Amino acid sequence: ATVFAGFCITVFAVNKVTSKSSMVFKSHQSHVSRPPVHYGEDISYFSHSCWLSGNGANVVGGVRVFFKPERREVANPALDSEYDVAIYRFSLKFWYPDATAERFESKDLETLLSMLGVL
Repeated sequence: ATVFAGFCITVFAVNKVTSKSSMVFKSHQSHVSRPPVHYGEDISYFSHSCWLSGNGANVVGGVRVFFKPERREVANPALDSEYDVAIYRFSLKFWYPDATAERFESKDLETLLSMLGVL
C-alpha cells in the first residue's frame, strides 16, 4: 500500500464552450498519506475521497484508481519490487453525506457543476 502514498488525485471539469475549468475533486490529505488499497484476484484499486461543501454544495466525492501489477521486463536493483503498476481505469462518484438523503443522480451532478461555475 505504501507504493501509492503521496499520490494526490485532482479532477477538473472543463466547460467546452467557455474553456473554463473548475476543480471538482481533490484527495483528502489522510488518503494521500495512507490510501485505502484493495488487492483482489480479479481487481485491485486504491481509493481517495473528499468533501465538497460551501456555496450551496454539501456532497462527498470518491475516486477509485484501478491497477494491475505488471512484471518489469528489465530488472532495476534500485527498486524494491520486480513489478510496476499499470493504471487502467478511474472512476469518480459523488454522494450525499447523510445516509437518509436521496441518491446523487445526474440532475444533482448538473446542479453541483453549476454551483462550481462549470456550467
